[in-house]
Amino acid sequence: MTVTHQFGHALEDGTVFVLIEGIPRQVGQFTAGDATQALVFYTTRYDNLLADAKLVHERLKAGVGSITGARDMANKLKAQFDEPNVVGDLTIFNVLATEILLLADAVAAERNASRALAREAALLRKEEIAKEAEILASSNKWKATQARFEELLAEWKRLPRTTKQSDEALWVRFKNARWAFDRARRAHFAELSKVSAESKATKTAIIQEAKKLSTSTDWVKTAKRYQELLNLWKAAPRGNQKDEQKLWNQFREAQNAFYEARSKALEGQETEQMANLEKKTALLSRAEELVPVTDHKKARASFKKILEEWSKIGHVPRKNVKEIEARLSAVENAIKETELEEWRKSDPNRKAFAASTASKFQDNLERLERELESARNSGSPQVEALEAQVESARALLDAAMKHA
Repeated sequence: MTVTHQFGHALEDGTVFVLIEGIPRQVGQFTAGDATQALVFYTTRYDNLLADAKLVHERLKAGVGSITGARDMANKLKAQFDEPNVVGDLTIFNVLATEILLLADAVAAERNASRALAREAALLRKEEIAKEAEILASSNKWKATQARFEELLAEWKRLPRTTKQSDEALWVRFKNARWAFDRARRAHFAELSKVSAESKATKTAIIQEAKKLSTSTDWVKTAKRYQELLNLWKAAPRGNQKDEQKLWNQFREAQNAFYEARSKALEGQETEQMANLEKKTALLSRAEELVPVTDHKKARASFKKILEEWSKIGHVPRKNVKEIEARLSAVENAIKETELEEWRKSDPNRKAFAASTASKFQDNLERLERELESARNSGSPQVEALEAQVESARALLDAAMKHA
């Protein structure tokens, strides 16, 4: 029994034919069922192929889809006229294949134009990247510049290829600039590492000395040395920031240990010195009662005892030293002056010298008085000068007589 279709038919043995321009062409033989099932098999194949072709057509119209795939589909549709394997209206395939090929050519042309524009834009952008890289090559902003080079490299990789010659030439420029920066950066950090190592060694030595000094009780000398160590620290180059803070903390710890100990010791000294000041002030009061000196021997003996007690008392606050020493010296000078005056009065040689001097002054006065009398009698103009000499000679005689 033959089963017919608008565009073909199937024989009882499963042989299936399709009409092409009114001429039946065998498409195959279906042995898995009867003639109806055979015809359904090949018409279904037609529907599926047509659906696939229309999908390709729609994707091309939308500007998407593979150009090669579309052309393969058009060729597949046209092949049905030479070696058909479906049952249906093959004239639709012919029309659809033509439209697909036209669309494929149009989309290919558009894509080629877009790629050309993209390559042109990429070439311009790669030129800009190369120029920026060459500027960045001399930068010493290491972290920011390195990050920027990474951004430029990532952007370069995203850009489409241009011509091989242009891409290679621009890449060489970019690569050389990047390498130049990287060499400078590595040299810089190598130098920093060297300086950091020197700094660490210097400051470690300073810390070791600072720790040894932290238990010293030579307050003045050690405080001065700590200041010298601090100056050496400041003069040393800066190292790694993390190491710097750690080393500085160690130095400050040793320094603070010394200054805290000194502060406690000086607090005790201040209390002791204030007590000493009270004792010496009391002695001063006793010493100052010896003035004015009436008996220099008793005053000297009392002052000697005061000095003995004074020497047994320790230091007083520095700010009070000058004042109390001056007051004590004033008492001693008063005693010395009285002793000197007594010696002057009791020294026989001095008395003889004073008597001799007084006699000479007396002779000189008498001579001047005679000359003055003679000048007055003669009306000499030297009267006034001689009167002044007489007065001066009389004053010298009076002074000499007091010590005679």
